[in-house]
Amino acid sequence: MFNADIKQFKTIADFQSHIDGIAKPTWTKGVVVHHTWKPVQDDWRGMTTMLGLKKYYEGLHWSAGPHIFVCIGSPNPENDGIWQMTPFTDVGVHAGECNSTTWGMEIVGNFDVKPWSAELQEFVYEILEVLLNKIEVKSVVKDTLRGHRECNSPKTCPGKMVNMEKVRNDMQSRLFPLTTMIDRNSEICHNPRCTPAQALAYLKGRNGWYTVNELKNIIIPAYFQFGSLSGVDPCIAISQMIHETGFLTSWWSNRPRRNPAGIGVTGQSSVTAPSPEDDKNWAYNPQTQQWYKGLSFPTWDKDAVPSHVARLLGYAVPVQMQTDIQRKFIHQYTKDRPLPVAVMGVAPTLAGLEGTWAVPGKGYADKLSFHANNITRS
Repeated sequence: MFNADIKQFKTIADFQSHIDGIAKPTWTKGVVVHHTWKPVQDDWRGMTTMLGLKKYYEGLHWSAGPHIFVCIGSPNPENDGIWQMTPFTDVGVHAGECNSTTWGMEIVGNFDVKPWSAELQEFVYEILEVLLNKIEVKSVVKDTLRGHRECNSPKTCPGKMVNMEKVRNDMQSRLFPLTTMIDRNSEICHNPRCTPAQALAYLKGRNGWYTVNELKNIIIPAYFQFGSLSGVDPCIAISQMIHETGFLTSWWSNRPRRNPAGIGVTGQSSVTAPSPEDDKNWAYNPQTQQWYKGLSFPTWDKDAVPSHVARLLGYAVPVQMQTDIQRKFIHQYTKDRPLPVAVMGVAPTLAGLEGTWAVPGKGYADKLSFHANNITRS
């Protein structure tokens, strides 16, 4: 028998009241966002459409459907709002392997071809706020909020025009507002502004090529080790690594390259192999059958991380102000790509990295501080 309890909530207040009235489910830990693809807003007829969808799912021999459908912009505004199909107390059917641990939220429309409107985005965020608060999430990461395509699905759902990383970041800021501790004028050399546990909590739901154990036991400890040695705030260095590698999902950050911050990466490519004396400055991609200029590192903890931290230290501290330990550290770990004297000390704060480390770099400091602040509240 198909499990459905179809009802409409026209306002967030109505929806909030409904969610407040149910017990906190023990089986769900988050929400999966979808788009309907078809029907789109112009097709939406409220209850008539919901009954048609129910019939469609029954024809697929599903036991239930998604939990809600969200529509803004239907021909009749009376049909707009939040439409429940499967009760929130029960497991729904909507995203394969994610069904057993998530609520399913369908946004009416085809968002492969257009982005959410500002009105729809705000409505979606308000709904997500109600749901994520209900289950008392501690952080908005992929475990607690994901798109259908992130459930091991070949589909583009919730749409090519929907950036789920941005949605997560927006919801993280919305649910966990804080007074900014780190901003573009924050110093790069500073006592640690976060803990290893906070860095792990922020990374582990989003990390790409590396396991939680590798983050916990190799990569993050190395940043704190060499941060302590050099004076660089490991929270800043980790934030830069997150931004430069897309949470360790980039080609350059994957094995065997392990490049944490675009070190030596120029965008230059070649179909011919480099000369033996220049081989260390290039990496081969067998998929494209091309060589790309940039440094690779044999390990994270002995090579990649100290090279990153040393480079960041060089940007932060002028030569004449470096201690003997800092000077030796920079020299040891920037041998493969020595730092020009002209950049030494140009970035005592995050703002100094704009136009120097990152070119043209507008907004670069704000992106790093965004990640750093999210780490501190994870």
